[in-house]
Amino acid sequence: MRLYDLCKTVAITAVFVILAPSCIFDLNTATTSLTMTYLGTQRDTLSPEPTLRFVFSSPLNSPLDFNFSPSVGQPYSITFDTAHDTASLSFLEPLPPDTRFSLTLTSSLTARDGSTLAPGNDSAVFITGHGETEPNNKPDFADTVSSYVYGFLSTSQDSDFYCVPKKHASYYCIASDNTVFSVFDSLFNHVQTISIGNDSNAFTVPDTTRYPLTVCIYSSVKGILGNYKFGILKQ
Repeated sequence: MRLYDLCKTVAITAVFVILAPSCIFDLNTATTSLTMTYLGTQRDTLSPEPTLRFVFSSPLNSPLDFNFSPSVGQPYSITFDTAHDTASLSFLEPLPPDTRFSLTLTSSLTARDGSTLAPGNDSAVFITGHGETEPNNKPDFADTVSSYVYGFLSTSQDSDFYCVPKKHASYYCIASDNTVFSVFDSLFNHVQTISIGNDSNAFTVPDTTRYPLTVCIYSSVKGILGNYKFGILKQ
């Protein structure tokens, strides 16, 4: 081999020896970050008693807690699925209606695979929908409904009244068990009653019904409280 070729071979080998360990080091130390995905969007309007769900890219190995803005000022609970990578956050009392909330982690999270997520790297935003205005426990204090309203029966004697000023094709009600929706015409004649059992009901009223309607919502069982949604179905 000529001296020139020998020198070139040695130089190339030396470069490979110097660079190769650097490449191997990068591959061996590459790590993935833990991610959190909120299963909702900023366009969603939620009940004042929402359940928020979050999915993590790897099962968590640390406690989960959030800071809220504005502060919720009330307790909530967090539960995980069996895989420990999906969390459900439920509030124990209704949130203020018509409010935009943002939340961020209070502390860093660590997953079982060692990946981490620091506060500020992930956040979520949600908006609570239109809620009842208290007091509305008498027909004279009835809230006017033009689209929908969320409400809460806070005691076993609580009744909420709503006014529907003009005629619509149909209505809907969603509520907890044993919630009753009673509908009256403008002269306060009874039109119909809808009893709810943890489901949703759509209903209509006769075409001859005189408006405005008055809707009274209450619990049929003493001591049973709960939330509901009453609204107008879009045609």
